[in-house]
Order: sequence, then C-alpha cells, then structure tokens
Amino acid sequence: MLGVLQWFIGLGSTVFLPIVIIIIALLFGVKLSKAVMAGITVGIGNIGLGLVIDLLSSNLGTAIQKMGEKYGTSLSIMDIGCGVGGHLAFSTTLGISIIVVSLVLNLLFVVLGWTKTLNVDIWNFWYPAFLALVANAVTGSVVVGVLAMVVAVMLQWLLADLFQEKISSFFGYP
Repeated sequence: MLGVLQWFIGLGSTVFLPIVIIIIALLFGVKLSKAVMAGITVGIGNIGLGLVIDLLSSNLGTAIQKMGEKYGTSLSIMDIGCGVGGHLAFSTTLGISIIVVSLVLNLLFVVLGWTKTLNVDIWNFWYPAFLALVANAVTGSVVVGVLAMVVAVMLQWLLADLFQEKISSFFGYP
C-alpha cells in the first residue's frame, strides 16, 4: 500500500492533486464533468504557481546574492511565500496523507458533534502537512509528525468554530 501511495505522489502534485480533487468532488455528489473541470483548474493553477515560484527563485536569487555582496552581508535565504511550502508539503508521503487523515477525522468529528466545521479546503491542508514534515525532521519520528498534523487540523476546526459567528456576520454568509 505504501508503495502505491509513493508511486502516486511520485507523479507530482500537478497530477495527484487534481485527481484527489476529482475524487473528493465525486464523493460530495458533484457531477463528473464539474469534478473533472475543478480538478483541471487546480492542476493548471498548480502549474502556474510552480512557474511563478521558479521564475522568482531563479531571477531574484541571483539579485539577492549580488545585493548581499554589495552591502557585505550574507543573504542566503529567500522567502517567496507559501507557494514553496505547499509544493514541498504535498510532495511527500507524510504530506499527502493529510488529505485522507484530515477528511476522515474531520468527518468523524462532525458526525460525533465535536466540531461544526467540515474543512474541505485542501490547499490549506499544506500548513498542517508542513508542520508534520518539520516535526518528523526534528524528531525523526513519523508518529510525532502525524500527531503534529492532527493537532494542527484540529486547531483549524476549533478556530473555525470559534470565529464562525463573527465571520458569518461580517461577510454576510449564513
């Protein structure tokens, strides 16, 4: 099973993320044509994000190094935002497992009445996935990584439940 998951992840986020979106959409009763369109849209967006990140990294990296040399500092890190974290988080077995772990656990919590939030915003799963990767790297334990991931998604649900009323009234959403 792990080999199949690693093969699937090896296809790259441009391939597996649209497939996951299609499967989730179908599970929620979306028509096949709309589910496929949603998957393709996510795939194209992922490609575009990757192109922008590559462009920024290759062009700004050299400029930042030159600026560091000119001012006599060492600028070895370039922060270009969450795009890199998302790609990194979803490019590993631990990172991609968040989709299944979060959706199953979240659905269980909703059914048991422990949360009112059903979080299906897969892109925002990269935060807990990235935390899981960091926890795994620091401790060397996949179990600690998964626990960090679970705590992070549960925190998302808790915050969503706590702020639902304020956000709902501010934006006028039911």
